Amino acid sequence: MRDYAIHESRMRQSHGGLTRVARIYRNWRDRRVARRVLSLDDHLLADIGLQRSDVRWLLKQPLTSDLGFEYERLRRHHEVHGTGTGPHERKLGPRG
Repeated sequence: MRDYAIHESRMRQSHGGLTRVARIYRNWRDRRVARRVLSLDDHLLADIGLQRSDVRWLLKQPLTSDLGFEYERLRRHHEVHGTGTGPHERKLGPRG
């Protein structure tokens, strides 16, 4: 929650307090770009440091969520826990 509050504060400062409608429009535009990124093949995605499951997870976020912020959270999670273990992937137990 703390990360979200800090992010929202920075976004309001940098964007002059965008209205909710303007933020939703920007987030919608970002999702259009993400859908185009999803059409890339796996090798190109890997070259830019993404996995197909990451992009799909980002696209499932609410329209009020900033994909840039969510991507940074996902990237930090990958750094801490290793590649391919994002919060969106089911972790298998000892039985697989």
